[in-house]
Amino acid sequence: AKGLLTPHGCNMAPFDCSPFVTFTTGCLHPGVAVEVRCLRFDAPEWRYEIRHSWPESGISVFVDGQRRLLLRPGENESLAIREEEAKVPLDISPYLMRPPMYINAPATAVDCKATVKRGERWICGVVLVRTMPLPQLLRELTTNVPPIHSSPAEALAQDKSRVMKWCAGNIESMRGDDEMAAFTPPVIRLTDPISLTRITKAARGVDCDHIQTFDLESFITAAKGAPAKRYWCCPVCDCPLPFHRLRLDTFCNSILQVVFKGEPRATEVTISGKDGTWRVTDTELPTEDERSRSRSRTPKRGSERKRTIDVLRRQEEKHERLAEKEKKKEAEERKAKLKEKLAALKLKTTKVGWMPTGAACSVCSKEVEDKGGLFCGRKRDNGELVGCHTAYCWKCFRKAKPAELGKVRTTKTEFEGLEADGADPWWMHEKCMTPEDRTDYYGEDGEPEDQVDPHASFAWE
Repeated sequence: AKGLLTPHGCNMAPFDCSPFVTFTTGCLHPGVAVEVRCLRFDAPEWRYEIRHSWPESGISVFVDGQRRLLLRPGENESLAIREEEAKVPLDISPYLMRPPMYINAPATAVDCKATVKRGERWICGVVLVRTMPLPQLLRELTTNVPPIHSSPAEALAQDKSRVMKWCAGNIESMRGDDEMAAFTPPVIRLTDPISLTRITKAARGVDCDHIQTFDLESFITAAKGAPAKRYWCCPVCDCPLPFHRLRLDTFCNSILQVVFKGEPRATEVTISGKDGTWRVTDTELPTEDERSRSRSRTPKRGSERKRTIDVLRRQEEKHERLAEKEKKKEAEERKAKLKEKLAALKLKTTKVGWMPTGAACSVCSKEVEDKGGLFCGRKRDNGELVGCHTAYCWKCFRKAKPAELGKVRTTKTEFEGLEADGADPWWMHEKCMTPEDRTDYYGEDGEPEDQVDPHASFAWE
Protein backbone atom coordinates (compact mmCIF):
# COMPACT_ATOMS: atom_id res chain seq x y z
CA ALA A 1 0.00 0.00 0.00
CA LYS A 2 1.22 3.51 -0.85
CA GLY A 3 -0.06 7.04 -1.23
CA LEU A 4 0.98 10.63 -1.82
CA LEU A 5 1.66 12.49 1.42
CA THR A 6 -0.62 15.51 2.04
CA PRO A 7 -1.77 17.46 5.12
CA HIS A 8 -5.10 15.60 4.95
CA GLY A 9 -3.53 12.11 4.72
CA CYS A 10 -2.02 9.87 2.08
CA ASN A 11 -5.14 7.87 1.13
CA MET A 12 -3.46 4.46 1.41
CA ALA A 13 -5.78 1.53 0.83
CA PRO A 14 -6.14 -0.94 3.73
CA PHE A 15 -4.01 -4.05 3.35
CA ASP A 16 -4.42 -7.64 4.51
CA CYS A 17 -1.43 -9.15 6.31
CA SER A 18 -3.01 -12.61 6.78
CA PRO A 19 -0.63 -14.32 4.27
CA PHE A 20 2.33 -13.34 6.48
CA VAL A 21 0.80 -14.26 9.86
CA THR A 22 1.13 -17.70 11.45
CA PHE A 23 -2.39 -19.02 12.07
CA THR A 24 -1.59 -20.95 15.27
CA THR A 25 0.34 -18.12 17.02
CA GLY A 26 -1.06 -14.93 15.48
CA CYS A 27 2.48 -13.53 14.96
CA LEU A 28 4.29 -12.64 11.77
CA HIS A 29 6.48 -15.28 10.14
CA PRO A 30 10.07 -15.43 11.45
CA GLY A 31 12.36 -13.07 9.60
CA VAL A 32 9.45 -10.93 8.34
CA ALA A 33 8.62 -7.36 9.40
CA VAL A 34 6.21 -4.67 8.19
CA GLU A 35 7.48 -1.09 8.08
CA VAL A 36 6.10 2.31 7.12
CA ARG A 37 8.57 4.23 5.00
CA CYS A 38 8.61 7.66 3.42
CA LEU A 39 10.38 8.62 0.20
CA ARG A 40 10.87 11.89 -1.62
CA PHE A 41 10.47 11.18 -5.33
CA ASP A 42 11.26 14.71 -6.58
CA ALA A 43 14.57 14.64 -4.71
CA PRO A 44 17.37 17.04 -5.73
CA GLU A 45 19.90 14.18 -5.40
CA TRP A 46 19.70 10.52 -6.25
CA ARG A 47 20.48 9.46 -2.67
CA TYR A 48 17.02 10.63 -1.53
CA GLU A 49 15.44 8.34 -4.11
CA ILE A 50 16.76 5.06 -2.63
CA ARG A 51 16.83 5.86 1.07
CA HIS A 52 14.01 6.31 3.57
CA SER A 53 13.68 9.71 5.27
CA TRP A 54 10.89 11.54 7.05
CA PRO A 55 9.92 15.12 6.02
CA GLU A 56 11.77 17.83 7.87
CA SER A 57 8.50 19.56 8.78
CA GLY A 58 7.36 16.55 10.88
CA ILE A 59 4.89 13.74 10.37
CA SER A 60 2.19 11.70 12.17
CA VAL A 61 1.57 8.02 11.40
CA PHE A 62 -1.71 6.32 12.37
CA VAL A 63 -2.35 2.55 12.48
CA ASP A 64 -6.04 1.60 12.65
CA GLY A 65 -6.90 5.13 13.77
CA GLN A 66 -4.32 5.30 16.60
CA ARG A 67 -1.25 7.47 16.37
CA ARG A 68 1.92 5.34 16.52
CA LEU A 69 4.52 7.94 15.49
CA LEU A 70 4.82 11.68 16.05
CA LEU A 71 7.88 13.58 14.86
CA ARG A 72 7.99 17.32 15.49
CA PRO A 73 10.46 19.78 13.99
CA GLY A 74 13.49 20.48 16.18
CA GLU A 75 13.40 23.74 18.11
CA ASN A 76 17.13 24.51 17.82
CA GLU A 77 17.78 23.01 14.40
CA SER A 78 15.98 25.43 12.06
CA LEU A 79 12.87 23.24 11.85
CA ALA A 80 14.88 20.14 10.96
CA ILE A 81 14.17 16.71 12.43
CA ARG A 82 17.11 15.02 14.06
CA GLU A 83 19.11 12.95 11.60
CA GLU A 84 18.93 9.78 13.70
CA GLU A 85 15.11 9.85 13.75
CA ALA A 86 14.90 10.63 10.05
CA LYS A 87 16.80 7.45 9.12
CA VAL A 88 14.66 4.96 11.06
CA PRO A 89 11.43 3.64 9.47
CA LEU A 90 8.42 2.84 11.66
CA ASP A 91 8.12 -0.88 12.44
CA ILE A 92 4.40 -1.68 12.81
CA SER A 93 4.87 -5.44 13.24
CA PRO A 94 3.80 -5.39 16.96
CA TYR A 95 0.51 -3.72 15.98
CA LEU A 96 -0.37 -6.48 13.49
CA MET A 97 -0.45 -9.30 16.03
CA ARG A 98 -3.78 -11.05 16.54
CA PRO A 99 -5.18 -13.82 18.75
CA PRO A 100 -4.18 -17.38 17.80
CA MET A 101 -6.43 -19.10 15.23
CA TYR A 102 -8.23 -15.84 14.52
CA ILE A 103 -10.44 -16.08 11.42
CA ASN A 104 -11.61 -13.28 9.11
CA ALA A 105 -9.28 -10.64 10.54
CA PRO A 106 -10.06 -7.12 9.26
CA ALA A 107 -7.65 -5.30 6.98
CA THR A 108 -5.15 -2.93 8.57
CA ALA A 109 -5.47 0.77 7.76
CA VAL A 110 -2.37 2.99 7.81
CA ASP A 111 -2.51 6.75 7.30
CA CYS A 112 0.17 9.48 7.36
CA LYS A 113 -0.32 13.22 7.74
CA ALA A 114 2.28 15.97 7.31
CA THR A 115 2.60 19.57 6.22
CA VAL A 116 5.32 19.36 3.61
CA LYS A 117 7.22 22.30 2.20
CA ARG A 118 6.06 23.89 -1.03
CA GLY A 119 7.55 22.22 -4.07
CA GLU A 120 8.34 18.93 -2.28
CA ARG A 121 6.55 15.70 -3.12
CA TRP A 122 6.64 12.80 -0.69
CA ILE A 123 5.16 9.34 -0.89
CA CYS A 124 4.45 6.97 2.01
CA GLY A 125 4.08 3.24 1.78
CA VAL A 126 3.82 0.02 3.77
CA VAL A 127 6.75 -2.27 2.97
CA LEU A 128 7.17 -5.97 3.71
CA VAL A 129 10.75 -6.51 4.90
CA ARG A 130 12.47 -9.88 4.89
CA THR A 131 15.69 -10.34 6.86
CA MET A 132 18.32 -11.84 4.55
CA PRO A 133 21.82 -12.87 5.77
CA LEU A 134 24.81 -11.80 3.73
CA PRO A 135 25.55 -15.25 2.16
CA GLN A 136 21.97 -15.50 0.92
CA LEU A 137 22.15 -11.93 -0.36
CA LEU A 138 25.24 -12.81 -2.38
CA ARG A 139 23.50 -15.87 -3.85
CA GLU A 140 20.53 -13.73 -4.85
CA LEU A 141 22.87 -11.32 -6.59
CA THR A 142 24.69 -14.02 -8.54
CA THR A 143 21.56 -15.95 -9.61
CA ASN A 144 18.45 -13.73 -9.70
CA VAL A 145 19.69 -10.29 -10.81
CA PRO A 146 19.26 -9.70 -14.57
CA PRO A 147 20.72 -9.93 -17.11
CA ILE A 148 21.41 -13.64 -16.69
CA HIS A 149 23.84 -15.09 -19.22
CA SER A 150 23.07 -18.38 -20.86
CA SER A 151 26.47 -19.80 -19.93
CA PRO A 152 29.61 -18.80 -18.00
CA ALA A 153 31.55 -18.74 -21.29
CA GLU A 154 29.17 -16.13 -22.70
CA ALA A 155 29.51 -13.98 -19.58
CA LEU A 156 33.31 -14.25 -19.74
CA ALA A 157 33.36 -13.28 -23.43
CA GLN A 158 31.10 -10.27 -22.82
CA ASP A 159 33.18 -8.97 -19.88
CA LYS A 160 36.42 -9.56 -21.81
CA SER A 161 35.17 -7.64 -24.84
CA ARG A 162 34.16 -4.77 -22.56
CA VAL A 163 37.70 -4.59 -21.12
CA MET A 164 39.27 -4.74 -24.61
CA LYS A 165 36.96 -1.98 -25.82
CA TRP A 166 37.96 0.17 -22.84
CA CYS A 167 41.67 -0.37 -23.54
CA ALA A 168 41.24 0.50 -27.21
CA GLY A 169 39.31 3.68 -26.37
CA ASN A 170 41.96 4.65 -23.84
CA ILE A 171 44.69 4.42 -26.49
CA GLU A 172 42.64 6.41 -29.05
CA SER A 173 42.18 9.24 -26.54
CA MET A 174 45.94 9.79 -26.56
CA ARG A 175 46.02 10.23 -30.35
CA GLY A 176 43.71 13.27 -30.37
CA ASP A 177 44.59 16.94 -30.38
CA ASP A 178 44.05 17.36 -26.67
CA GLU A 179 47.54 17.62 -25.21
CA MET A 180 46.18 17.65 -21.66
CA ALA A 181 44.50 14.26 -21.99
CA ALA A 182 45.55 11.89 -19.20
CA PHE A 183 46.47 8.33 -20.06
CA THR A 184 45.10 5.71 -17.68
CA PRO A 185 47.16 2.53 -17.83
CA PRO A 186 45.12 -0.66 -18.32
CA VAL A 187 45.84 -1.95 -14.84
CA ILE A 188 43.58 -3.93 -12.53
CA ARG A 189 44.47 -3.88 -8.85
CA LEU A 190 43.74 -7.18 -7.11
CA THR A 191 43.40 -5.43 -3.75
CA ASP A 192 39.98 -4.24 -2.62
CA PRO A 193 39.84 -0.40 -2.29
CA ILE A 194 37.50 -0.66 0.73
CA SER A 195 39.01 -3.34 2.98
CA LEU A 196 42.54 -3.18 1.47
CA THR A 197 42.63 -6.98 1.35
CA ARG A 198 42.60 -9.44 -1.54
CA ILE A 199 39.46 -9.49 -3.63
CA THR A 200 37.54 -12.75 -3.33
CA LYS A 201 34.51 -11.96 -5.55
CA ALA A 202 35.15 -9.18 -8.03
CA ALA A 203 32.15 -6.91 -8.75
CA ARG A 204 31.39 -3.60 -10.46
CA GLY A 205 28.46 -1.36 -11.36
CA VAL A 206 26.52 -1.77 -14.61
CA ASP A 207 26.86 1.94 -15.38
CA CYS A 208 30.55 2.19 -14.39
CA ASP A 209 33.03 2.91 -17.23
CA HIS A 210 36.22 1.76 -15.47
CA ILE A 211 37.76 -1.72 -15.46
CA GLN A 212 38.82 -1.67 -11.81
CA THR A 213 36.69 -3.94 -9.60
CA PHE A 214 36.05 -4.25 -5.87
CA ASP A 215 35.15 -7.02 -3.43
CA LEU A 216 31.41 -7.68 -3.40
CA GLU A 217 31.08 -8.67 0.26
CA SER A 218 33.13 -5.71 1.49
CA PHE A 219 31.08 -3.28 -0.60
CA ILE A 220 27.70 -4.52 0.71
CA THR A 221 28.91 -4.52 4.32
CA ALA A 222 30.28 -0.97 4.02
CA ALA A 223 27.32 0.40 2.02
CA LYS A 224 24.73 -0.62 4.62
CA GLY A 225 26.30 1.59 7.29
CA ALA A 226 27.77 4.34 5.10
CA PRO A 227 26.99 8.02 5.77
CA ALA A 228 24.58 9.93 3.54
CA LYS A 229 27.28 11.26 1.21
CA ARG A 230 28.69 7.75 0.61
CA TYR A 231 25.42 5.79 0.66
CA TRP A 232 25.60 3.06 -2.05
CA CYS A 233 28.32 4.75 -4.11
CA CYS A 234 30.93 3.03 -6.23
CA PRO A 235 34.24 3.05 -4.32
CA VAL A 236 36.15 3.63 -7.58
CA CYS A 237 34.25 6.36 -9.47
CA ASP A 238 31.81 7.54 -6.73
CA CYS A 239 28.80 7.05 -9.02
CA PRO A 240 25.41 5.89 -7.68
CA LEU A 241 25.45 2.13 -7.30
CA PRO A 242 22.32 0.67 -5.67
CA PHE A 243 22.10 -3.05 -5.02
CA HIS A 244 20.11 -3.93 -8.14
CA ARG A 245 22.82 -2.33 -10.35
CA LEU A 246 25.63 -4.58 -9.07
CA ARG A 247 27.21 -7.19 -11.32
CA LEU A 248 29.92 -9.81 -10.91
CA ASP A 249 32.88 -9.30 -13.24
CA THR A 250 33.54 -12.74 -14.73
CA PHE A 251 36.73 -11.68 -16.49
CA CYS A 252 38.34 -10.34 -13.32
CA ASN A 253 37.22 -13.39 -11.32
CA SER A 254 38.92 -15.66 -13.89
CA ILE A 255 42.14 -13.66 -13.43
CA LEU A 256 41.90 -14.07 -9.65
CA GLN A 257 41.50 -17.84 -9.93
CA VAL A 258 44.60 -18.20 -12.10
CA VAL A 259 46.80 -15.63 -10.34
CA PHE A 260 46.31 -16.82 -6.77
CA LYS A 261 47.16 -20.39 -7.74
CA GLY A 262 50.41 -19.53 -9.52
CA GLU A 263 51.46 -16.27 -7.84
CA PRO A 264 49.56 -15.84 -4.57
CA ARG A 265 51.39 -12.60 -3.74
CA ALA A 266 50.36 -10.79 -6.93
CA THR A 267 48.64 -7.44 -6.38
CA GLU A 268 48.38 -5.98 -9.89
CA VAL A 269 47.90 -7.17 -13.50
CA THR A 270 48.21 -5.25 -16.76
CA ILE A 271 45.77 -5.90 -19.62
CA SER A 272 46.72 -6.00 -23.32
CA GLY A 273 44.12 -4.26 -25.50
CA LYS A 274 44.66 -6.41 -28.58
CA ASP A 275 43.67 -9.88 -27.43
CA GLY A 276 42.74 -9.40 -23.77
CA THR A 277 45.81 -11.17 -22.38
CA TRP A 278 47.26 -10.05 -19.08
CA ARG A 279 50.45 -10.35 -17.02
CA VAL A 280 51.40 -9.77 -13.40
CA THR A 281 53.21 -6.45 -12.95
CA ASP A 282 53.34 -6.04 -9.17
CA THR A 283 53.61 -8.38 -6.20
CA GLU A 284 53.49 -7.97 -2.44
CA LEU A 285 56.77 -8.12 -0.54
CA PRO A 286 57.17 -11.10 1.79
CA THR A 287 57.00 -10.47 5.52
CA GLU A 288 59.95 -10.91 7.88
CA ASP A 289 58.58 -14.25 9.16
CA GLU A 290 58.24 -15.61 5.62
CA ARG A 291 61.76 -14.51 4.74
CA SER A 292 63.18 -16.17 7.84
CA ARG A 293 61.33 -19.42 7.08
CA SER A 294 62.54 -19.43 3.49
CA ARG A 295 66.21 -19.19 4.49
CA SER A 296 68.16 -22.44 4.74
CA ARG A 297 68.91 -23.32 8.35
CA THR A 298 71.38 -26.17 7.60
CA PRO A 299 74.70 -25.13 5.98
CA LYS A 300 76.57 -27.41 3.64
CA ARG A 301 78.32 -30.42 5.18
CA GLY A 302 82.02 -29.93 5.89
CA SER A 303 81.93 -26.19 5.43
CA GLU A 304 83.77 -23.81 7.72
CA ARG A 305 80.53 -22.23 8.75
CA LYS A 306 79.10 -25.56 9.94
CA ARG A 307 82.22 -26.34 11.98
CA THR A 308 82.09 -22.92 13.62
CA ILE A 309 78.42 -23.41 14.49
CA ASP A 310 79.16 -26.85 15.98
CA VAL A 311 81.94 -25.43 18.18
CA LEU A 312 79.74 -22.62 19.39
CA ARG A 313 76.93 -25.07 20.10
CA ARG A 314 79.21 -27.34 22.16
CA GLN A 315 80.53 -24.37 24.13
CA GLU A 316 77.00 -23.20 24.82
CA GLU A 317 76.01 -26.68 26.03
CA LYS A 318 79.08 -26.78 28.31
CA HIS A 319 78.21 -23.42 29.83
CA GLU A 320 74.65 -24.62 30.37
CA ARG A 321 75.86 -27.73 32.23
CA LEU A 322 78.16 -25.65 34.45
CA ALA A 323 75.37 -23.22 35.18
CA GLU A 324 73.08 -26.13 36.08
CA LYS A 325 75.69 -27.51 38.53
CA GLU A 326 76.10 -24.10 40.15
CA LYS A 327 72.36 -23.83 40.58
CA LYS A 328 72.19 -27.27 42.23
CA LYS A 329 75.09 -26.40 44.56
CA GLU A 330 73.48 -23.13 45.58
CA ALA A 331 70.18 -24.91 46.18
CA GLU A 332 71.88 -27.47 48.47
CA GLU A 333 73.65 -24.70 50.43
CA ARG A 334 70.40 -22.83 50.89
CA LYS A 335 68.75 -26.04 52.07
CA ALA A 336 71.51 -26.71 54.65
CA LYS A 337 71.32 -23.14 55.98
CA LEU A 338 67.57 -23.45 56.22
CA LYS A 339 67.92 -26.64 58.27
CA GLU A 340 70.35 -24.91 60.65
CA LYS A 341 67.99 -22.00 61.09
CA LEU A 342 65.08 -24.34 61.76
CA ALA A 343 67.13 -26.24 64.38
CA ALA A 344 68.15 -23.00 66.10
CA LEU A 345 64.58 -21.79 65.95
CA LYS A 346 63.37 -25.03 67.47
CA LEU A 347 65.84 -24.66 70.35
CA LYS A 348 64.80 -21.06 70.86
CA THR A 349 61.13 -21.92 70.94
CA THR A 350 61.49 -24.75 73.51
CA LYS A 351 63.25 -22.53 76.12
CA VAL A 352 64.06 -25.51 78.34
CA GLY A 353 67.49 -26.43 79.80
CA TRP A 354 70.57 -24.91 78.15
CA MET A 355 70.46 -21.52 76.44
CA PRO A 356 71.46 -21.94 72.74
CA THR A 357 73.86 -19.72 70.84
CA GLY A 358 72.41 -16.29 70.20
CA ALA A 359 69.84 -16.42 72.98
CA ALA A 360 69.57 -13.21 75.04
CA CYS A 361 69.62 -13.07 78.82
CA SER A 362 66.43 -11.69 80.34
CA VAL A 363 68.43 -9.70 82.93
CA CYS A 364 71.40 -8.17 81.10
CA SER A 365 70.03 -8.66 77.53
CA LYS A 366 73.39 -9.98 76.32
CA GLU A 367 73.56 -12.79 73.81
CA VAL A 368 75.39 -15.91 74.99
CA GLU A 369 77.34 -18.69 73.36
CA ASP A 370 76.18 -22.27 73.38
CA LYS A 371 75.39 -23.46 76.95
CA GLY A 372 76.05 -19.95 78.24
CA GLY A 373 73.00 -19.99 80.53
CA LEU A 374 69.75 -21.76 81.38
CA PHE A 375 65.98 -21.37 81.12
CA CYS A 376 63.33 -21.67 83.79
CA GLY A 377 61.25 -24.60 82.55
CA ARG A 378 61.04 -28.29 81.86
CA LYS A 379 59.37 -30.72 79.52
CA ARG A 380 57.33 -33.30 81.39
CA ASP A 381 56.97 -36.93 80.35
CA ASN A 382 53.61 -36.21 78.70
CA GLY A 383 55.22 -33.55 76.48
CA GLU A 384 53.84 -30.56 78.41
CA LEU A 385 56.10 -27.52 78.70
CA VAL A 386 55.95 -25.73 82.09
CA GLY A 387 57.82 -22.85 83.68
CA CYS A 388 58.09 -19.12 83.02
CA HIS A 389 60.95 -19.66 80.48
CA THR A 390 63.00 -16.76 81.86
CA ALA A 391 66.57 -16.84 80.53
CA TYR A 392 69.62 -16.35 82.82
CA CYS A 393 73.22 -16.27 81.78
CA TRP A 394 75.46 -17.98 84.35
CA LYS A 395 76.85 -14.68 85.55
CA CYS A 396 73.41 -13.17 86.25
CA PHE A 397 72.25 -16.51 87.70
CA ARG A 398 75.04 -16.46 90.29
CA LYS A 399 74.30 -12.83 91.20
CA ALA A 400 70.54 -13.30 91.49
CA LYS A 401 69.08 -12.96 95.03
CA PRO A 402 67.16 -15.74 96.78
CA ALA A 403 64.03 -13.61 96.75
CA GLU A 404 64.06 -13.81 92.96
CA LEU A 405 65.17 -17.42 92.41
CA GLY A 406 64.08 -19.11 95.61
CA LYS A 407 66.00 -21.91 97.33
CA VAL A 408 66.42 -23.97 94.15
CA ARG A 409 69.93 -23.51 92.80
CA THR A 410 72.15 -25.24 90.27
CA THR A 411 75.46 -24.79 88.49
CA LYS A 412 76.86 -25.26 85.04
CA THR A 413 78.91 -28.22 86.32
CA GLU A 414 75.75 -29.90 87.61
CA PHE A 415 74.06 -29.38 84.22
CA GLU A 416 77.03 -30.89 82.40
CA GLY A 417 77.08 -33.87 84.77
CA LEU A 418 73.38 -34.58 84.20
CA GLU A 419 73.89 -34.32 80.46
CA ALA A 420 76.85 -36.72 80.67
CA ASP A 421 74.65 -39.24 82.52
CA GLY A 422 72.17 -39.14 79.61
CA ALA A 423 69.50 -37.01 81.31
CA ASP A 424 68.01 -33.75 80.06
CA PRO A 425 69.09 -31.06 82.56
CA TRP A 426 66.45 -28.54 83.63
CA TRP A 427 65.84 -25.96 86.32
CA MET A 428 62.87 -23.88 87.50
CA HIS A 429 62.12 -21.11 89.97
CA GLU A 430 60.87 -22.40 93.27
CA LYS A 431 57.67 -20.42 92.75
CA CYS A 432 57.20 -22.02 89.30
CA MET A 433 57.49 -25.58 90.62
CA THR A 434 54.59 -27.80 91.56
CA PRO A 435 54.87 -30.66 94.06
CA GLU A 436 55.29 -33.01 91.14
CA ASP A 437 58.16 -30.90 89.77
CA ARG A 438 59.84 -30.78 93.22
CA THR A 439 59.65 -34.56 93.49
CA ASP A 440 61.16 -35.01 90.02
CA TYR A 441 63.89 -32.46 90.77
CA TYR A 442 64.98 -33.57 94.30
CA GLY A 443 63.88 -37.19 94.36
CA GLU A 444 61.30 -39.00 96.50
CA ASP A 445 61.86 -36.74 99.53
CA GLY A 446 61.11 -33.63 97.55
CA GLU A 447 63.43 -31.60 99.79
CA PRO A 448 66.76 -30.01 98.81
CA GLU A 449 69.97 -31.01 100.45
CA ASP A 450 71.77 -28.52 102.65
CA GLN A 451 73.17 -25.88 100.39
CA VAL A 452 75.47 -22.99 101.19
CA ASP A 453 73.73 -19.73 100.64
CA PRO A 454 76.09 -17.54 98.57
CA HIS A 455 74.45 -14.42 100.04
CA ALA A 456 74.41 -15.54 103.64
CA SER A 457 76.55 -13.63 106.18
CA PHE A 458 79.00 -15.02 108.69
CA ALA A 459 78.26 -15.14 112.45
CA TRP A 460 80.60 -12.35 113.24
CA GLU A 461 79.10 -10.03 110.61
